[in-house]
Amino acid sequence: MLNNKISKKFILAVMMLFIIAANGAFAAEVILTAPGRVEVGKPFTVMVSVEDPPEGGVLFWRETKVPLDFRKEADRYVALAMLGTEADEAGGASFSLEAEITARGQKRELSREVMLVTVEYPEQHLSLSENMVTPPKDVLDRINREAAMVKEALAGSSPERMWEVPFHPPLKGAVTSPYGTKRTMNKTAKGFHKGVDLRAVLGTPVAAPSRGVVALADDLYFAGKCVYIDHGNGVFSVMMHLSEISVKAGDKVEPGDLVGKTGQTGRVTGPHLHFGVRVQGKWVNPLPLFEGGLS
Repeated sequence: MLNNKISKKFILAVMMLFIIAANGAFAAEVILTAPGRVEVGKPFTVMVSVEDPPEGGVLFWRETKVPLDFRKEADRYVALAMLGTEADEAGGASFSLEAEITARGQKRELSREVMLVTVEYPEQHLSLSENMVTPPKDVLDRINREAAMVKEALAGSSPERMWEVPFHPPLKGAVTSPYGTKRTMNKTAKGFHKGVDLRAVLGTPVAAPSRGVVALADDLYFAGKCVYIDHGNGVFSVMMHLSEISVKAGDKVEPGDLVGKTGQTGRVTGPHLHFGVRVQGKWVNPLPLFEGGLS
């Protein structure tokens, strides 16, 4: 009789182990951290952490798929990703942020709802030489070639996350034209401003905002002398209208490294620096990435 009772207890314990395992208690713990509300145009970071070495992981945000680059931190493995939207997108709706993580041979799926908050961006009216607003036909081939060059440079982001926040300021200067401004040039609507313009005298040194690899360094019709930096994991920065370029494609840079000097090349009304940040294919407001602003 005693042996029969022991057998029943043993069988019950074994059954409980299978039930717990089936419910995932033995699976690696995964935590997904993300803001619940984000302003349209504003970049935001997402953190995924897991207690065991992950075998793979990816984030899904709207139409974007972002591979996760995990690093060992203390007793966990942590991955950061940067996401965002553009100034001309609609707010007022929630979207699902989803993560798929594989650890201990098991796939874990987590999700969070992120609300996009509408932002009213200002308007700006500019007067430029007509050939910068409506380029003459003899430069259209050049513009198309350069657009293809930029597209190719932005298509090859390294899967390794090289960026860290906060970013290093490219220079210290007042914002003369903010991100998201709805621009009209010579009375023709030209979309929104995809970066910030910073006041600077000619020849002011311009620094790399974070670690990365130079994806493109060239003199373009609209952007003038410019430098695009791949910061990895879908994040790029660009500095336009330079008078000098101090790096070349393929160069590795660290935060604060000299990449060029300010100028007034390309489509400009005067000397300044245009600074932009592209996140997962979206041009976002770069200012939230800096600590204490840029002026």
